[in-house]
Amino acid sequence: MVDRVNVLGPFDVLDGGTRVRLKGPLDRAVLGYLAVRANHPVESSRLADRLLPDADPMTARRRVREAARRVAALVDGGAEHIALERRAGGSCYVLRAHSRGTDLLEMRHRAREARTALDRGAVDRALHELDAALGLWRGPLLEGIRTDGWPETAALHEEHLLLKEDQLGCRLAAGAAVPESVVDELRATTAREPGRETLVGLLIDTLARQGRYAEAEYVYRTTAATLAERWGLDPAPELQARLEGLRAFRAGETLHPVDVALLSVFRPIDDDGAATARLCRRVTDQGGVVVWRIARVLMAVFTGAQRQDRAVDAARRIMHDRLAAGLPETRITVTSGPVDGFRPDNAATAGVTGPVLWGRMLVDGLEIFVAARPGTITVNHATWQATRHRLAYRSAGEDRRELVLDDCDTTSASGAAPRAASHPPTSAARPAD
Repeated sequence: MVDRVNVLGPFDVLDGGTRVRLKGPLDRAVLGYLAVRANHPVESSRLADRLLPDADPMTARRRVREAARRVAALVDGGAEHIALERRAGGSCYVLRAHSRGTDLLEMRHRAREARTALDRGAVDRALHELDAALGLWRGPLLEGIRTDGWPETAALHEEHLLLKEDQLGCRLAAGAAVPESVVDELRATTAREPGRETLVGLLIDTLARQGRYAEAEYVYRTTAATLAERWGLDPAPELQARLEGLRAFRAGETLHPVDVALLSVFRPIDDDGAATARLCRRVTDQGGVVVWRIARVLMAVFTGAQRQDRAVDAARRIMHDRLAAGLPETRITVTSGPVDGFRPDNAATAGVTGPVLWGRMLVDGLEIFVAARPGTITVNHATWQATRHRLAYRSAGEDRRELVLDDCDTTSASGAAPRAASHPPTSAARPAD
């Protein structure tokens, strides 16, 4: 009786930990495809198209149905975690599986747990779940089964890379050591896929934190050369900014010491390009500069007069957009204080464009960010002091407070924007603390 199917690596069918042998390659392919599509109905015609694309359609469907009957005889035994359902006279199949029934479902379950932990600010817990999820990948997907023409394999490859991005982002946010084996794997992945600039940026950050500045710059240069050669593209501004900051830090250059307000936004995994573009417009409308957009975190800097007011108002507008879009897991922080260096977009040197931010305040802002609760705007003490005259806050722990959202922030039916910083309401509620 089959109780486990593994597809994240060599294809394995298990009964209580013992490997089960299937009759032939078509039986293996039928079960493998159904496992990839677990808990979703699959018509026999689709199975035939995927598994026997070159065969006569009638013959292919007959062979698939015969293989499915043999597979059903293996898994239909009252197993706790997995069972095969046949529908419409055998023309449609569903592999019903618990999260432990396939390694793919277990990986997705752990990934969801990790993202839930991230939403709560439990970075260590999220990292544990991400490590476990990625540990389920044992090699090339569905090794031993011919998967040519399966669009599902490309989607799973993308899923794998997103997990790696989340894992490394969590390691850096938690200040955890990054094993050399992970660095080596990142090198190999970014060499194969230079277009994954989020991963490239994380690799550069990892090497820089370890003091390996020459290696970090080499990663940037090889990525830039490959992008230019293959697609005629320059690296994204965020990646260019990393090189500028890296060079400045290595040379001991003082970029531009300044007091700033730093706005950080946690973006949902399914955030699309239009939503992110609107988020960036909310920042620029208030005079801010986006300095970091990597993994699922966007950071922006506000300088000059009323920087805290403008940053908080941008945060309120962004939260209004997110709640109206049904994204309550969004969390936002605004922290203010001095940074060691800041260079806005139009003042870069050495032919590198893009904003640069450097200093301890960046780390402090991240610490508050990972502790923030979903659906809240959290600020540090300095931001609270600058904006408490017109906005209401409640305590959120040591040296941090949460903004009390009003109807302008929380309504999902109205398109009205929150009040602007330049016109503070005279009757705004004063904080109790």
